[in-house]
Amino acid sequence: MLPTLGGNFNSPSLDSTRDILYVGDAPKGVRVYDNATTANQPGGVPPSRTISGNFGESFSIRDIAVDPIKDILYVAVTTLSSMSIFVFESASTASILPPNRTISVTPSTFGTMGLFLDAAHDRLYFADSDSNVFILENASTKLDRWCLTGH
Repeated sequence: MLPTLGGNFNSPSLDSTRDILYVGDAPKGVRVYDNATTANQPGGVPPSRTISGNFGESFSIRDIAVDPIKDILYVAVTTLSSMSIFVFESASTASILPPNRTISVTPSTFGTMGLFLDAAHDRLYFADSDSNVFILENASTKLDRWCLTGH
């Protein structure tokens, strides 16, 4: 059992290759649990580390996805005025901002974001609250900026 440590937990993503569980904590960062297969212990297991830093005002993690092949963590984040996908290379050892890359997203509305990673094909699927679903080809090497347009 993982403990309740406060915060707003969402979006668990498992790197089964390295046995690491990543859990978004909406206002605080990403909780990282090493040795995830042994996490079900009486009293719970605290996170091994939290990927954190100065996220800015009204920061919220919306979703996360991990690439167990390339050891990359994708974190969908929002603030009052922006949406981005933070990319952490060497995710299994990451612990603080800044991310290695930030993919800036320009949607027509701000709100919920969802991520799904097809690691075998290096594709990151992104869905927003404006009924859009987009595909980022070559996600592991995607350039810094990416804009969403239309439906």
